[in-house]
Amino acid sequence: MSHITQADRGLKALDARKWDEALELLSKALLSSPNPAWLLARSKALINLKRYEEALDDAEAAFNAAFDRKKRELLIEAHYRRAVAHFRLGQYANGDCCSIYAMRLCKGFPAIEREDPKHQHIDENGFWTETLESAKLEAAEDTVNKTRDGREMPATMDSVKDSPLFNGWRRASTMRMQCLNAMGKLPADDPARKVTVSVKPEYKRLADLTKDRELENTGLELSSGVTKHRSESRTCKSLHVQDYQTNSVMNVSIFSKGVDKEKLRVEFLPDSVRLNPVIYPDGEEKEFVLRLYSEIDPSTSSFTVTPKKVEMQLTKKTAGRWPRLTIQEPVDQEAKNERQELEMESADEKSNSAASTSDHEDETARKDAANTSVGTKSAGPVYPTSSRTGPKDWDKITADDEKDEEAEGGVNDFFKKLYKNASDDQKRAMMKSFTESNGTSLSTDWLDVANRTVTTKPPEGVEAKEW
Repeated sequence: MSHITQADRGLKALDARKWDEALELLSKALLSSPNPAWLLARSKALINLKRYEEALDDAEAAFNAAFDRKKRELLIEAHYRRAVAHFRLGQYANGDCCSIYAMRLCKGFPAIEREDPKHQHIDENGFWTETLESAKLEAAEDTVNKTRDGREMPATMDSVKDSPLFNGWRRASTMRMQCLNAMGKLPADDPARKVTVSVKPEYKRLADLTKDRELENTGLELSSGVTKHRSESRTCKSLHVQDYQTNSVMNVSIFSKGVDKEKLRVEFLPDSVRLNPVIYPDGEEKEFVLRLYSEIDPSTSSFTVTPKKVEMQLTKKTAGRWPRLTIQEPVDQEAKNERQELEMESADEKSNSAASTSDHEDETARKDAANTSVGTKSAGPVYPTSSRTGPKDWDKITADDEKDEEAEGGVNDFFKKLYKNASDDQKRAMMKSFTESNGTSLSTDWLDVANRTVTTKPPEGVEAKEW
């Protein structure tokens, strides 16, 4: 069974609310192609299976995949899925922030803005300043809600009113209200009021969630080159860690329900913290270790235990900002080389799989994908719409056309050979011209491009836009 067929069946299983079946089929398809629509579908299945951390991972991976393909509607869906996952994890400020990202994309803002919009909503202590009341007022006054008859809508928004972007904005706005309503019930200094997300998530390897992989218990390093991909502070499966800092203190929350504060032993060391035991989502009690980015003062560091988490205040030995909470472990060079070889083998296998798919299967898959929607109707309120076809549920996605990906294999091989056989000056010219022209020009003449900037020259009829 081809990966396209597996994905198609997975999408149909999702429509039928068969979450486990959808997860298995989509996971197998994703081993061959990181299709953003399939990632978003798997994220929705994981949400319904209450696997929120993994759902967040898929939503973030979907954003990066959609960004590479310049798929605005999928970027909006990815931010919305991020918001849903953060909301389920109790990270309400993060959920509201991702909803804002989605709403701004719906209104035509760039996918990556010069300044991250989140900075407009954070106070001097790093807390999220938005409230349910302010969000309602902002939504009511937003240009998206202005009537065209009154000529209050800018010309740039004229096409949004009759497009999926309009309802995408409405759905993200509804998620904002849910996040802010829940956040309003929290104490003023609750970590859930801190924002730890950014508009563009970091690239991570896709997790292999197929059942046979789980049974083999090889989730941390797989022969196909696919790895579990939470950060160092999340290496223990499904145990969420959240942090925020001042110049003198690093505040860390480890979300673990039901920890016995009488049994828990926390050992503060200059470069790490050991907690034993903490409780994982599957009920297992075991040790958890944080290997810190910089040194702390163990004598003045402290912790508290609440019903849902362990909170730590780590006093920095040297005042200043840390770029991240934990330090990456040194990698053995031999192991690193082995992983790189596995990744190359995995890439070759994917290329061969794509090349072997018949034209007939591609055509059938594209037609099926165009008619296949993902998920069930949103549980949120249905907003009115100016569309002549009436209200629609935009909580549905379709599989992307895979033919372009398969065609890319032959083109990529050609350019790899061209680059491999080129002289040093030719390689420099190729890199400079391709990068500066945003992929629209390729020159092998170093004397021609060395002292000038190669401008973007899109094909005839295509307009170049900044992302």
